[in-house]
Amino acid sequence: MSHVLPLLAALTVLATASAVSAAPVRTEIVTAPAAGTESVARKGEPIASTSEMETIDAIVTTEAYTGGGLTVPPGRLSLWRRYPDGRLFQAFGSLHRDAPPGESTLVVGGVFVPNDPGKPPQLYRMDILGPVFYDAPGIAFTETVYQRHNLGSTKRDLVFTGLSDGKAGFLMREFEGDMVRPARTETASVVVATGAELQAGGARLRILSASDADIHYVVLTPLDPVVVAPQIIPDYPDPSEDEPDERPIRRPSVSEQSI
Repeated sequence: MSHVLPLLAALTVLATASAVSAAPVRTEIVTAPAAGTESVARKGEPIASTSEMETIDAIVTTEAYTGGGLTVPPGRLSLWRRYPDGRLFQAFGSLHRDAPPGESTLVVGGVFVPNDPGKPPQLYRMDILGPVFYDAPGIAFTETVYQRHNLGSTKRDLVFTGLSDGKAGFLMREFEGDMVRPARTETASVVVATGAELQAGGARLRILSASDADIHYVVLTPLDPVVVAPQIIPDYPDPSEDEPDERPIRRPSVSEQSI
């Protein structure tokens, strides 16, 4: 009989599925420093860069919360799904939960924030049928956003490599994700003198002063922008927004709540 009840619960859940949408990720090309900006960079640091950045909604918690045997540690949780009645914020990496023998103790999950401010946040974990929710009194968080480099796009850096024989050296590097593209690595140098200019990768910079340790300069023209890349696939399977996820919201059964 213990195997029949979960099956009946699953059939009930499938019959009451609600549409879900993937969390939007805003992308933009970021170049730094901006034209006309006076800056200082140390040897080995980029003096100009350009990349495609993703801006992601998130929440930050300052303490761990436990409910239904699931523990969500403190930290930043990224917006992952939007449901009609709230949002799922996913913790980084796997979470630990108390589980019966034979079941995995590592799961994907985080914090569910209802759209109704009168309802409390809950913890959740994902299973094959969708999220399972657990009460955890007193969940407190701060809403925020953060930016990250799109690992599916190109990142370009112009790096100061120091002085040699009175010349300031520079290295142009391109990255595909986290990997350097050796074929697109270029070097350049310019005689150090007040007002000397360097042109590389579409950028134009005026050198104000330089030593082997650092360089003082102003950007006249920023680096050529990188080409926007397709959005990368997130860690958890993410269906297209044109095909809404029909996985349902599932509340834990009595037996699950007691685990």
